[in-house]
Amino acid sequence: MTLDVKIGKIVIDPIDPDLKDWIWEAGSCTVRVNIEQCPDLDYDLCPKEHTFAPREAYRSGSIPLWDFFQKGPARKIYHAMRDNPNSNDRDVARIKPLLDEINKLPDHLGTEVDDDRMKWFKFWCNRAVELYGDLAGVRFS
Repeated sequence: MTLDVKIGKIVIDPIDPDLKDWIWEAGSCTVRVNIEQCPDLDYDLCPKEHTFAPREAYRSGSIPLWDFFQKGPARKIYHAMRDNPNSNDRDVARIKPLLDEINKLPDHLGTEVDDDRMKWFKFWCNRAVELYGDLAGVRFS
């Protein structure tokens, strides 16, 4: 089972039948919710040996990425962002209310790979808020 993380702009579309990524049901209202990924960088934010997408606001991984979010310092924030943190169900959360807590997370976690994951997570959360304000969001799936 993999964990996918995409950071960008929350898109809510009650009409477009082609937007099938996820559906939020709130009372009698059903809307489609997705994340429009932040634009790619023109440089590598992360070393290519740590991710196949060094310029993107997208990461995918198996047990080590799960452990980063489930067992490390990001655990509290990860659980606040997810309805189902122990699954790969799709969850979309706003970043801005948690940005101060995200920025307080430690930069150095003991391994080069986890340090890179933290750098990636903080950078893209900040970038999304800079670009999209209150509509900055993260999707876990």
